[in-house]
Amino acid sequence: MMKITMTKVLSLLLLSIITLVCVAKSSIPHPNFFNTDEFVGFVSMSSDGDTVTIDYELDGAGGNPISFKNCDDVKKTPETDVATHQYHLWRLMQINCKAVTMWHNAIADTRSYWPAAFDHAFIAGLPATAIPDLGGNSLDERKGLLTDVEPTLETGNINSHSTKAILSGDLTITYVLMGRGDFDHDGTEDILLRLDWNIPTAFGKGFSLLLLSKASVSAEAEVVWRDG
Repeated sequence: MMKITMTKVLSLLLLSIITLVCVAKSSIPHPNFFNTDEFVGFVSMSSDGDTVTIDYELDGAGGNPISFKNCDDVKKTPETDVATHQYHLWRLMQINCKAVTMWHNAIADTRSYWPAAFDHAFIAGLPATAIPDLGGNSLDERKGLLTDVEPTLETGNINSHSTKAILSGDLTITYVLMGRGDFDHDGTEDILLRLDWNIPTAFGKGFSLLLLSKASVSAEAEVVWRDG
């Protein structure tokens, strides 16, 4: 009769736990929405967003074009390598690649408290801080909802995932829904918004990326992370 030692028992138990964890992880569905239509230079992407193929060129600071074939090319290219007049496009590509990386690490949610339509009501119900960080204390005094601090808020739908908003101070923002899913793995759907903004009177423009959560039907949405 074969003698089973405690070491073998523990080894078998550990192997079983590892197997169960791997099976559980592989069975977690991935979020089904990422906005590839708004990904400049997009060619193709694996189903989980792990591999993204792009085809895009920017003018280099030295005069030669810089070719981008994937997000690794984007991430390894510093701002100083790009011609200044195309810096905003470099920033857009950086933001898009960051968005797809975050989406790749998200999982499918089990419940959502976000409105289905990406319209005026959706934008008006965003946090007051759902604007780009323009420096200084531009976000500090903004409390409540966007409509609370922007009583003359005007919006217009561009398509089902993009809405243009005109705010005070000549700030114009196109809110782009880049992804939906459970980004913080708490079972509740979060949304990833890209803000394409400009201030015509100040010759300022840029791109920001915001992650927002909404804990219940009655809870106000919250900006939990931002880049820009």
